[in-house]
Amino acid sequence: MNKNISIIIPAKNEYENLKKLIPYLIKFLENKNFVYEIIVVQGIDNDIDTNLLCKKYNLEIINRKNKTFKDALILGIEKSEFETIITLDADLSHNIDELQNGLEIFYKEECDLVLFSRHLHDSSFKERYINFIVSKILNYFLRTISKIKINDYTNNFRIYKKSLFKCVEFNSTHFEILFEIIYRFNKLNDNLKIVEIPTIHQKREFGKSKKRHFYYLINMMNLLIKLNRE
Repeated sequence: MNKNISIIIPAKNEYENLKKLIPYLIKFLENKNFVYEIIVVQGIDNDIDTNLLCKKYNLEIINRKNKTFKDALILGIEKSEFETIITLDADLSHNIDELQNGLEIFYKEECDLVLFSRHLHDSSFKERYINFIVSKILNYFLRTISKIKINDYTNNFRIYKKSLFKCVEFNSTHFEILFEIIYRFNKLNDNLKIVEIPTIHQKREFGKSKKRHFYYLINMMNLLIKLNRE
């Protein structure tokens, strides 16, 4: 198994979650003898506590240029060093212990992308029920129109090959980037290999989600219109 990995964490005002996530993540990586970098891409507000936390653990921290999730995610990926990239949220919703299985599948099956899916039979979704319903309906709709046979296009817990991002431009403005990444990779790569594995999706521990369902759906519809015109 390749032991060199880059981990990208978009994090806007997530200090309380990060101070629990970062030590646990580092412990996992070091126990498994990974060579790693953790890149925290924070908001443009330059959170002092987050800066101090990253300095304490000698992590790279980047201030995004714009407010959007898309900007944070792509900026972190562009700055990353290694070919294997893991993306995850800062809100403690992802189960770090699942990474071992995900990485083993990623390398053994020579995947381009591994998705930790919230909508498989063995998955568990522990957020508010309204979030589950919105996610379920949206992902069903995206599956229908894209004809890409996966179940969860919108979870940020993923393992990528960085080389997939070369020379790819995105039209998204915010969280809809997670769908557009899959859509464009599938369009550009005839033999793209995506594997979904079940995940336990936890409820965030501190703070509020930055995602607003109404604006998220509007942005998604705008993206779909743009993609249809291409």
